[in-house]
Amino acid sequence: MRVLVTIPWGERLGGAEAMLQTVFDGARGGELELEPVFLQDGPWASELAAAGYRVHVLAAGRIREAHRYLATVARLARIFRRRDPALIVNWSAKTHLYGSPAAVLAGMRDRVVWWQHDIAVRRGIDLVATLLPARAIGCTSRSAADAQQRLIPRRETFVVHAGSTPPGDRAGVVAFSAPPGAVVVGIVGRLQPWKGQDRLLRAHAMLRGRGIHVYSVIVGGDSYGLSPQYARSLGALAAELQIADEVTMTGQVTDAGPYIEQMDVLVNASDPEPFGIVLLEGMARGVAVVAVERKAGRAS
Repeated sequence: MRVLVTIPWGERLGGAEAMLQTVFDGARGGELELEPVFLQDGPWASELAAAGYRVHVLAAGRIREAHRYLATVARLARIFRRRDPALIVNWSAKTHLYGSPAAVLAGMRDRVVWWQHDIAVRRGIDLVATLLPARAIGCTSRSAADAQQRLIPRRETFVVHAGSTPPGDRAGVVAFSAPPGAVVVGIVGRLQPWKGQDRLLRAHAMLRGRGIHVYSVIVGGDSYGLSPQYARSLGALAAELQIADEVTMTGQVTDAGPYIEQMDVLVNASDPEPFGIVLLEGMARGVAVVAVERKAGRAS
């Protein structure tokens, strides 16, 4: 069965991309014939092409550029007609804005599903994407599905939890050096306000004030340039809290595993958090994990 998957990013920099990569890895040699359609060129497209996948790349540009948006939808529709997939999976709300109209143009509106990676809100891209035709919406957690169900029109949703890749053989890898006797507390994720790296720094300062010796590791960078000011603010916040010499900020890394394996505690401070694949990565490595309580809704 041929499945076309529209993908917004050309790089693998986050959990959603890691989740999709495991799908591609698991589909090799199986009954599914997956074909990725990238809306942006990048190394991920090259990696999948080298692995033997038929890869399509479109330079979509920004949605606000009407002429480029319409041209991309038309090109997608031509790909859909030519490849005649049994199913079209739009791997985010953003790609659904392109993939759903293209499927309608191609006469395939009944073959479309899209994947909601976030906790949906009643505004912006989530609201617009929900208005567009789709047979169903996939989510990685019950919390994400419940939030999506609150949007109008109410679409059928289904939940498929993310998996985790097993730890590799990294003998001898030293990712950072913490002081002897310190409890190593880490957080992994791109640097954005909702991910909560600032919460970890403030908690570190509170523990320090109580005489508890901790060392914090912030693994991740300003992926996709979404929150550059926030990313820059974290170093200044650590200095303000007088803990800068007790914090390592790694920047963007290709593999967080070596860092997680040296942590005593892995923290997920996101609010809200659709799933938190990194917690699975921590548990798979025998690391204690801590997550913050969401402000609204139910956790899962």
